[in-house]
Amino acid sequence: MNRKNSLLFSILAFSILSTGCLFSGKAKLEGLQKNTSWVLSSEEVYFLKRNFDNFSSLFSVELNGENERKLVDGPVSSFQFSRDGKKIAFLKKHKDFRDNECGILNLATLESQILSASCSEIDFHPNSNLVSYVVEKKRYIEQPKELRNKIIIYNFTTNLHKQIFISNNSITGPRWSNDGEKLFFNNLSYKYYSYDLLNDKIDILHESTNGNLKWKDFLSLSDFHFNQSSEGTFRYSSSLSYNLYTLDGSLYIRNTQSNETKLLVENIGAYNTDFGPTGLFQPVWTANEKYILARFEKDLIVVEIATGKSGILTRGSKAQVFLPKFSPTEIKGSPMYYRCLN
Repeated sequence: MNRKNSLLFSILAFSILSTGCLFSGKAKLEGLQKNTSWVLSSEEVYFLKRNFDNFSSLFSVELNGENERKLVDGPVSSFQFSRDGKKIAFLKKHKDFRDNECGILNLATLESQILSASCSEIDFHPNSNLVSYVVEKKRYIEQPKELRNKIIIYNFTTNLHKQIFISNNSITGPRWSNDGEKLFFNNLSYKYYSYDLLNDKIDILHESTNGNLKWKDFLSLSDFHFNQSSEGTFRYSSSLSYNLYTLDGSLYIRNTQSNETKLLVENIGAYNTDFGPTGLFQPVWTANEKYILARFEKDLIVVEIATGKSGILTRGSKAQVFLPKFSPTEIKGSPMYYRCLN
């Protein structure tokens, strides 16, 4: 073996030993079909898909691959369903690419409206007739302190925007209570607030001097209402009887009662965590719970639970169908990021 070939062999051997697979290797799913025309469901899937300009727009498509259409031009970063499933709230970059616009898409008419050209948070009220959002002014432009950050509540019936809170500090949340009577939020002053919708009154629930206080320290998770969001993962069935998970790029389903595990789709190719997710990842349930949506490389795939059959739906990311009820999943270790059963 000459010196050049010896060097290449050493590099290849180091790659295998250090990562467990070849750097050039790719994931490959067993039996993956090229389409989902075999799927016996026209359930609507909503997802983000990059355009030719490399910005993600909001699209929808049926599970069987029919009727793909663009709903909101990009760049859209996230979206969430109202509790009644009739509207979608979305965040998208403004034309100057420094701020987010927040808007509402009516799924019956497919008409959208922008609520604010500078928005950082948005959340539907449990009755779906109100939505709260945070107006966050540009920090790179000098603004009077009273104009910096605001919480606004928009009423779809009256078409009125009502300001309920203002702060010079960044605002996180807001999240509604399950009964819809309170709105919880906090800011960088480490104050935790509750807005009483019926009495139009704000109370300070707790105050911390070091920022270590968490919502879970003084409020039960059951107090919070959360809308289904594209930022969430929905790995439990609605009855909590089954749990989805991935391992080395393969998809498994586990019976939470018997703890029995079944391999649904196997990754028979390479798997390398050093380069981010490979293989199959981000599995979520469909509403009829006969199929599973997941991400594979740059594609969205559909998996039939009964048979394990899988096929490519379309290119995209953050796929969701509207789930009338969904199971709790911790996203970022904080109650402000749980998705709870409704």
